[in-house]
Amino acid sequence: LHRHWQRLGLSPERMFVIDPQTLRLPFADNSIDFVYTLGVIEHIGTTNGHSDRRPDYHAVRQQWLREVYRVVKPGGAMLVAGPNRGFPVDAAHDLDTRANALERRLSAWLGLSVHRVWGEYFLWNYGDVHRYLQGLPYRLEPQSVEGFLSFGRARGALHHLASAYARHLPRALWGTGFNPWVMAMVHKPGAQAPA
Repeated sequence: LHRHWQRLGLSPERMFVIDPQTLRLPFADNSIDFVYTLGVIEHIGTTNGHSDRRPDYHAVRQQWLREVYRVVKPGGAMLVAGPNRGFPVDAAHDLDTRANALERRLSAWLGLSVHRVWGEYFLWNYGDVHRYLQGLPYRLEPQSVEGFLSFGRARGALHHLASAYARHLPRALWGTGFNPWVMAMVHKPGAQAPA
C-alpha cells in the first residue's frame, strides 16, 4: 500500500493506517465534510479479516461506524457501503466459513457466493446501520449501486443480468434486501440555529 501511495506521488504525511484493535481515526470530532468506507465494515470484527466473526463482532462494527460518524461535521455525511446480507448473492467475497453444503454447491455452480439471508452471517444489512447508530442523530438515505459495482465475478449473460438488475431496481427497494449492496448515505444533522 505504501509503495502504491509513493508511486502516485502522494505525501506520506497524508497516509495513515487504522489500528484494527482500536479503530481510532486520527481526526478531530466534527472535522470532515464527507467520509466514505466502501467494502470495509463486513471485515471489521473478524478474526481472519474475512468471515470468521468474533463473538462481539456487532459491538466492534458499532464502534467502527460510530468512529466514522464522530469525525463527520454537522451538516456533513458519510457513505458506508458493503455487500448486503439480505441479498442472497455476493459477487465480492467467498462464502462465510460457516456456510452449509447447499450454499457451497450453489456457489460452485453459479461461480458467485450464494448464501442464506436469515441468521448470522459475516455480511451486514440496513438494519445493522440503524443498530450501530442507535441513539445518534442521523438520517439514512439508501443509494443505488448502479454504476458503482461492476459485477466482475459474474460471467456472460449473468453479468448483463446483474447490471440490468441494478439499473432498474426501483428507488423504493434501495434500502431493502433487494439491493445487492448496503449503500447507506448517512447525513449528520447541521448545527442548531441559536434560539
